[in-house]
Amino acid sequence: MFFFKPRWVRTLPYYMRPGSSIIAKLERLRKEVDIPNDMFAAQLASSPIMTRRVQNNFLENFRRQFPNSTEKELWIMVLASRVDTYKNKILADISAGVLNSESAKEKFDKLISVVEEYEGIVGKMRSFEELCDYIISLDEEIVGENYPGLDPLGIGSSIDRLLKEEG
Repeated sequence: MFFFKPRWVRTLPYYMRPGSSIIAKLERLRKEVDIPNDMFAAQLASSPIMTRRVQNNFLENFRRQFPNSTEKELWIMVLASRVDTYKNKILADISAGVLNSESAKEKFDKLISVVEEYEGIVGKMRSFEELCDYIISLDEEIVGENYPGLDPLGIGSSIDRLLKEEG
């Protein structure tokens, strides 16, 4: 139990912050691998479990903003927000020289196909959990192997295991 939260916890939005018992275990892991707080927060944020939390937060925000929308309409809004995030990441990577024009075109083509099929994609979903699974698969496809910096120390699976303890 911490009287003061580690710096990496304070950098996370409230809806991504783990409980105290998990924070203690995650902080032990961070110290064990000697990773800076900001890198650890970024690694934590890239976890599929955190992706689910983020999408749930978007869903709740959209529910409040658009109370007359159907669940499927809200799910489309969640998917559209994630696609916008991908677009911004691709543009940033082009600017940084991480992506060549051919790779960028492939990624944008994939995004365009998703945008053109929002209703069809969401229409097939039976639950919000399925939509989150789909978004995580897009994360792997769009961000995927071109971003080895997402887990430079190979601790992602340890983080996921600890976050699963929390439920």
